[in-house]
Parts: sequence; C-alpha cells; structure tokens
Amino acid sequence: MKAPLRNGGLHVVCSGRVRAALALAFKSRYCDDKGDGDMTEQQEGGAADTGAQVLSRVQASKPRRVFGVATLVLLGGILLYIGFGGGSEMGFGWRLYILVLGAAALWVARIMQRATRGAIVLTEAALLFEDGTGDFSVIVPLAEVTAVERGTFANKPSNGFSLRLGAKQDRAWQPGLWWRMGKRIGVGGVAAGADTKAMADMIAAIVNARTSGAI
Repeated sequence: MKAPLRNGGLHVVCSGRVRAALALAFKSRYCDDKGDGDMTEQQEGGAADTGAQVLSRVQASKPRRVFGVATLVLLGGILLYIGFGGGSEMGFGWRLYILVLGAAALWVARIMQRATRGAIVLTEAALLFEDGTGDFSVIVPLAEVTAVERGTFANKPSNGFSLRLGAKQDRAWQPGLWWRMGKRIGVGGVAAGADTKAMADMIAAIVNARTSGAI
C-alpha cells in the first residue's frame, strides 16, 4: 500500500478541490500532488465511520498527558488531605470548600484521562472528535468556521489554536484536547504543538479558499 505523506508525525491525505487549495497555500507542504494517497488502516476506519476523508489527526502527547493528569491528581490529593486533616481551628465552611475543590480536581483528572485517549480529526467537511473507542462526534462543521486564531494573546489552549464561528454552538469540553463555548472553539492543551499547528494551517487554508471562492 502506498505510504501516506507524513508531516511531523501527522498523516495527511488530501483530495479534490481541498487538495488543490492546500497545495496552493502551502506549495504541497502538506498534500501529495500526485493524487489521492492511500490511508493507514486507522485513517480508513475513521473515514468509513464519518463518511469523509481524513485530512489530519491530533492526539495527546503522552508526556504532556501524564503530566496533566498527574498534576490534577496530586492537587486533588493535597486538597483532600488538608480538608480531612485540618485542625479544629479550620471552620466547617472552609473545610467543606476545600473538600469540594479536591473532589473536583480528581473528577477533572478522570475526565481528562478518558478524553485524551481520543483524537481530534479534521475532514473536508468538519472537525470531529474520536473518543478512543471508534465513535465520532462533530465538534463543528467547517462551514461554520470564519477564522483561525493562533496569536500569542489569542483566547486559546496551550499548544493550540482557537476557531471563531459564525453561529453559537452548544457548550462542550474534553479536558486536555478541546472546548466549545458560544462562537469559539479551542483546540490544544496536552496535544503536540507541531500537530495542532499543522491542523490550524489546514483549516485556515480551507477557510481562506472558501472565502475567496476557490472551493
């Protein structure tokens, strides 16, 4: 099977007008200009499930994932220790507040541990979330994206980017990978910066091409 083009560990498969737009924007940096490349088995499964071709995929970086989850577990443990072991001089209200914070930290750690098993998948039509079990959900259709923001002062997760949307979307949060609130979506957190940068570049190129009427 023909190996897909690789870019910093990111498997990339492009086709049709989207391939042409990306090739024009990046001078074939991300796309194979020889035509539709074959996908890896993992990509084939994702494309079959979503009915679309996979352009890029972002997953959690293992070191960042371990660090993020471990930090939250440690924080939760310390807060619970303080809450249960605090002296009699600690008021009931403060004790309850600290215990709630500790339990919340452990709950978020568990949610992050589960969320970061999955991956963010970009297709020609939408940005999807794959939960690690093969089930896909739509984060946002690309038709709703109006701009990609990656600046230093942008409202975005660490090592990631944010998307500005044309209409409000339901709130959602997968700690460590992405969040969605109102007319904004943030992608990043414990993901590798090189992968999120490549995905942001592709989305920006697609949005710009759509705006200019190229696709």
